[in-house]
Amino acid sequence: MSKEIQYYLDKIELLQTQLVKKELEVNKYKEELFRANSVIEKLIQDINTELKLALKVQKTLSPTEIPSIPGFEISSKFIPGTEKGGDYFDFFDLKEKMKFGIFVSSCSGYSLSSILMSVFIKSTSERMNSASKPDDFLNAILKEIKDGMSANDSLSLFYGVVDRKNYDLTYCSLGSVYCSHIAEGLNPVYLKSQPEYKKNSELKIETGKLSLNSKDRFCIYTQGILTPSIENEQMLDLDKILKKKNAYSTVHELRNEILFQSEKLSGSASPDCDQIIIALEVKDKVLKLAKV
Repeated sequence: MSKEIQYYLDKIELLQTQLVKKELEVNKYKEELFRANSVIEKLIQDINTELKLALKVQKTLSPTEIPSIPGFEISSKFIPGTEKGGDYFDFFDLKEKMKFGIFVSSCSGYSLSSILMSVFIKSTSERMNSASKPDDFLNAILKEIKDGMSANDSLSLFYGVVDRKNYDLTYCSLGSVYCSHIAEGLNPVYLKSQPEYKKNSELKIETGKLSLNSKDRFCIYTQGILTPSIENEQMLDLDKILKKKNAYSTVHELRNEILFQSEKLSGSASPDCDQIIIALEVKDKVLKLAKV
């Protein structure tokens, strides 16, 4: 056998040995990849389970019945998002007679929302006594949840106190929870909102006041109403709807029209993000008691 033939035979044997070694390495990588995929799939499954549980808790805690408050007609709706969630709202009476509170929150995710709701629920008895000042109330809540927030978390809040003696609304608004006031015969006025709250925010919460009169309406809504689709960032023309006040004889009709137009904009009955809409109207007979 010639040296040239022997050279090529040795070369072939070496390549075969290297090929077997590569095949073993590939099989090892495949096994590692399979194990990694299994871990990732379990993590995704666990996260989805936690998200479903958080959503279930959130839906359970959100009010399902419209409160009956003398002097006001109220219509509200919470619709959970399919992609992103963390919105919550509540109504409650205060210790001071003739006053009630409206609380709306919108969190960057379910984790922060769970922390917020646990703090909010824990303070049920306390807020009855000390929630008449919206800025103090929100500062107390933010102090409680700050340590549990991550650097990427963000929080939007609206808290308003309505005094039925003089029909004044005292409120604080942060981030993407908005409030619109529609007075009889006037164009909508959008109440000022401060920046959203983050872990390292040095935010001084400001308080605003609004005097309500007979037939006045005000709407509170989260960002999911205005931009119901994540991919399509087109915004709902809420101003156009609110200017047609006379077209909606009740706040229920107004609320339904806003939801209908938001759904029409997204092209789906299930929005990507959580949606909250609350519409209130002052009834015909408003008797404002003199301030002492």
